[in-house]
Amino acid sequence: MTPRVAAVADFIINRMDEIATRFKPGVKVTVIVRSPDFPNGERDCIVTADDLDAVLAAINIRARASAG
Repeated sequence: MTPRVAAVADFIINRMDEIATRFKPGVKVTVIVRSPDFPNGERDCIVTADDLDAVLAAINIRARASAG
């Protein structure tokens, strides 16, 4: 993770509790910012209050639903 992406991640982390208050108790918050021009992931930012396997499962459910 580059220093700039790390700074953004810190910004997001400091607001995760505030984001969670907008939902029902027990919600898991994940923020994913992708930089497709850097396919090695060095400029991607993933901040989550959840297990990454659970995040992937949720994304796969959404992908299947949108594929019809």
